[in-house]
Amino acid sequence: MNKKVNVPKYGKPVVFLSRLERERYAFEAMQETFTCDEGVFRLVPRIDEETVRLNVKEMAGDIVGHLGGRPFLMIVLLEGAKPWAEWLLREFPVRPEVRYVKVSSYCGTETTGEVTLPRDWGVLAPDMPVLVVDDVLDSGLTLKAVKEDLENRGVRCVLMAVGVDKKPGRRVSVEADFRALEMGAEFLVGCGMDYNGHFRELPYIATVVFEGDHKKALQG
Repeated sequence: MNKKVNVPKYGKPVVFLSRLERERYAFEAMQETFTCDEGVFRLVPRIDEETVRLNVKEMAGDIVGHLGGRPFLMIVLLEGAKPWAEWLLREFPVRPEVRYVKVSSYCGTETTGEVTLPRDWGVLAPDMPVLVVDDVLDSGLTLKAVKEDLENRGVRCVLMAVGVDKKPGRRVSVEADFRALEMGAEFLVGCGMDYNGHFRELPYIATVVFEGDHKKALQG
């Protein structure tokens, strides 16, 4: 907590910050401004890399505990889920079979409502659990389509793990079995999440905020 010390009359209280608080303020101050066709926007840091990694580690423990040592197939949805999958794999005691597949439903900041699924998921064993990893669960359209398609192909256990769960944006009934973080409706980038292909490489999570009257904050 901040410690306040009274100073002479007409002065303002002096606030002493801990090291962690100073680092947090420095992180939040790392705002950058960019220009695109939609206007001028800022990237406002929200979740630092250390916090992201700690939450992924906890999620990995939940996954391992749920599967109880059974072998499983991990399907990673490109491109956004790659960093989350890499972090998860570092925490698993035994490496699962991993497949990377391209699935998409977004263009810019809005979902198109049409999900593009792969024609071939590879060999699927009905009794082997499948863990689908994605960067963000927002509208739910993508993960709902993925789960239904895998179940229609005979997989009896389809589990879903997401980096960020944004429940305010849900358009269909679907929930993640495992999640690292829960956030609101703002549009997020970093840690695999992108804005028109940009900012995936950021090691932290930031919000895209437009200046002026155009948009207070993008919602995905």
